[in-house]
Amino acid sequence: MEAERELTPEEQEAAKFAECMNWKNYSFEDKKAVLSKYSYTDFFTVGAYVDAQDTQNTWMIAQIVKIKDGVMEVNFDGWSQKWNM
Repeated sequence: MEAERELTPEEQEAAKFAECMNWKNYSFEDKKAVLSKYSYTDFFTVGAYVDAQDTQNTWMIAQIVKIKDGVMEVNFDGWSQKWNM
């Protein structure tokens, strides 16, 4: 039998993500308990593309350029940094 090895930080993050994404056997209360461990920004990374709403309430493709203290800054696709939110 092979001895279990310690997971790398990347593998630990993947396992944490997999735990959250296997919903089929979770009750609503279980889902709430699992998700309460995380900030919504735990599921986003700098460089990822997302749908974002601009100041005119229009949804557009945007790229996350910064995440700090739970706040994401995005750059709208095709727009200058002047319009980052």
